[in-house]
Amino acid sequence: MAFLNSCQVYIRLCPNSFMDEQAKIVWAMSYMKAGQAAKWSAHVFQWEEQPENVGYHKFVDWEDFQDEFKREFCPVYADSAAINRLESIAYFQKSRSVDEYLDEFQDLIMEASHSDPKTIVMKFCQGLDTQIQNAIATQPCLLDVPRTWFQQTGTQQLGPLTRTEPPMKPSNLPTECCSDSDPSVHLQHCLISGSGAEYKPSTHSDPQKPCSNGH
Repeated sequence: MAFLNSCQVYIRLCPNSFMDEQAKIVWAMSYMKAGQAAKWSAHVFQWEEQPENVGYHKFVDWEDFQDEFKREFCPVYADSAAINRLESIAYFQKSRSVDEYLDEFQDLIMEASHSDPKTIVMKFCQGLDTQIQNAIATQPCLLDVPRTWFQQTGTQQLGPLTRTEPPMKPSNLPTECCSDSDPSVHLQHCLISGSGAEYKPSTHSDPQKPCSNGH
């Protein structure tokens, strides 16, 4: 999902960069250059080049492309995986920064479809660094409101553990996967584990650079 989310962010920031829905799709696929992602995009182009398909597009629009991408690359049992992770200590903050922990926790809650405030707060506090947990717990009126806990936790930090990556380069990415020409994320965060996909910079449509509409 990280790859699609980053593409969506750029498309919304720079809508004038794309003539139509097909331009969005081709742009996104241009970054799928290795591993399973490269094979998938190659099959799409091969389908469109077949004599019987001339004049037709594999995907009707951007939404159609997203749906097919999710079916192909996103884990079928993402909800079960998220629930199992939240039932273990694997999601605990440990040596990670507050931002890294908060980002992963919110993703897990969404994927696990947890909606009970008390459960969310309990799980969140359970995984927090003890020092930060104690500091926040002494503040009044937190109650069982997840958003309040998230906001208060965001103001805490332990020594050097603070976010230094720019917004368009998520802090959970290896630094070697990001460059000035990176569209924003590495495909391995959305592809099935073991696909071997790796990002190779392109020379066009750089989301890191300002676009023509002033964003």
